[in-house]
Amino acid sequence: MFRHRKVDCAFSAEKYQAVPDVFLKRSSSYSTGDLSKLGGPIPRANRPLQESCRNPESKSGKKAFESGKRLIRACIAAPSRSNIASMDMTGPILPDAFRNRVLQMHGDTGACWLDGLPELISNLSDTWALSVGSPFDLSYNYVAPARGPDGESLVLKIAVSGDRQIAREAAALMRVSDSCSVRLVTFDGSHGAMLTERAMPGDSLSVLADRSDHAASEAIGEIFECIWNTSPDATDTSLSSVMEETFLPSLQLPESINLAQLELIEGARVILRRLSLEAEESTFLHGDLHHGNLLSAQRSPWLMIDPKAMVGERCFDVAGYVISPLRSSTETPNRRELMVNRSTVLAGQLGLDPSRILSWAFIRAVAAELWNIEDHGTQMGTGFQLAETLEEIIG
Repeated sequence: MFRHRKVDCAFSAEKYQAVPDVFLKRSSSYSTGDLSKLGGPIPRANRPLQESCRNPESKSGKKAFESGKRLIRACIAAPSRSNIASMDMTGPILPDAFRNRVLQMHGDTGACWLDGLPELISNLSDTWALSVGSPFDLSYNYVAPARGPDGESLVLKIAVSGDRQIAREAAALMRVSDSCSVRLVTFDGSHGAMLTERAMPGDSLSVLADRSDHAASEAIGEIFECIWNTSPDATDTSLSSVMEETFLPSLQLPESINLAQLELIEGARVILRRLSLEAEESTFLHGDLHHGNLLSAQRSPWLMIDPKAMVGERCFDVAGYVISPLRSSTETPNRRELMVNRSTVLAGQLGLDPSRILSWAFIRAVAAELWNIEDHGTQMGTGFQLAETLEEIIG
């Protein structure tokens, strides 16, 4: 799990300038068809809602935000699918949970984006000659399978207005070797939309892990090695800055936090300071490579998706896999054994210190709780449980 940051709609145009509006990645080797026509921004005449989102003080922007407020009130009332359909919206019906998550995290910006999403999908489909299917399970972005003009299997991903992460992701996909990464087809920075190759058959690493967790660890180890060979870029996020922000003493904690959990938070701060003093790396990192972000493919055994594009210590990258997708002790009774085995296998394969991997795993488990608190106002509980187990292992 990795934190998904809130965004400010008013500054979205400026924030997207880190990456060019449109670029193609090795399209000639990707398909026998001509994909060059898939590039290009959406004509201005066809994007009034998105324009108003980026200029909320304008007349059209104020009108869009008034519409957004009505949408917020409707969603707070936990509308059913039939009620959503009655809002006179066209395009795909979005799950209630996705809508509510966007509204909770992004407020008026999210409401404006949701209001304009059907039109944006339609415009992108026309401009890039796509046939877009029903969305995948949605978390923070709109993601759906699509077919290109020559029948190519693609994935359309659209971020909430102003989200800089999708620009970093696009830049990362341009740089990481396509032997271990899905290929970027095109990116429209002005709308936070990208088109990528779809890994097929697309089974997650969990399918292999269910048969052999050891084999899954070895498979992801090869992907880590491939990713780490990528040169860092100015657009990448600094791991140290993310950790400093995460563990700020001024973070407001809910009253439901108990003393044991407060001690885990402080323990993570102490370990983080020690790790930061002992070593400093500037390796390009995926940032969130877990079972769900590694998919089976035909042209390569496994391809990664959704890079967070960070720069920092490799053990941080591995630690995210070590604690994923472990849940409660009831659901995963052997989680202690799994975490120890994963760290041991990958430390040996990648030439890393297993104790350092486990220390970062402890920090990441606590950080996941803090990100959830900041974004949603409450703790999950699972991260603290994993941290307690890791604390026992580390000693």
